[in-house]
Amino acid sequence: MRPFPALHTFILAHFLGCHTQGKLPVKWMAPEAISERLYSEKSDVWAYGILLYEIFTLGATPYPTIPYEKLYEQLKLGHRMAKPDNCPLEVYMLMRKCWHDKPSDRPAFDEIVKCVDGIMLNSLETAYLELNLPVISTPENSSSGEDSG
Repeated sequence: MRPFPALHTFILAHFLGCHTQGKLPVKWMAPEAISERLYSEKSDVWAYGILLYEIFTLGATPYPTIPYEKLYEQLKLGHRMAKPDNCPLEVYMLMRKCWHDKPSDRPAFDEIVKCVDGIMLNSLETAYLELNLPVISTPENSSSGEDSG
């Protein structure tokens, strides 16, 4: 069972609804979804990679310099977005795995969960500095909150 069931169903319902006049979110879609309208867990994984890109660019539009009508051609030629500033290399490598051309080469969501878990655990080890400072005694009146004057 997929951990994020029917993400593609949500995308289709949201973007193919009457409010969008049948427009598709091409910049978030996997190549096979664009060309053949094939939606699967693996196309959801592609979209997850795009979501990661959006998170680490603080909401930038994917492929900002490529027009919608040229995107599929560029993807088939191997073009992928560059690593965002302030994005850890491990996260970018996960994005790139999500953007493999062949759907079967993309990770499954259970693999992604394990990868993200490992990234988070590693960041805990490097993001915090352990301070072994001596305990300094504080005079009673300085922590009581009472005015000394």
